[in-house]
Amino acid sequence: MIGHQIGSGRGNTAATIAGAVGGALVGSEIEKRQEQATRYRVTVRLDSGSSVIVEDQRKLNLRVGERVRVDDGRIHRI
Repeated sequence: MIGHQIGSGRGNTAATIAGAVGGALVGSEIEKRQEQATRYRVTVRLDSGSSVIVEDQRKLNLRVGERVRVDDGRIHRI
């Protein structure tokens, strides 16, 4: 740890603790951003036979063959 290499005695311990807390905060923020960035890509076959790919942040729990409607780039169950 970088914090452990700074100072000696109590200063060394304080730097180690500060480094661990700082690392935990940074890790927590990275995890939050990854959760926000989760996107699902769904390929929908239209009645016309063509396909469209729709990306959505919602976990839709769709099954292959399930009928849906696509409005403004969003999938809705029928």
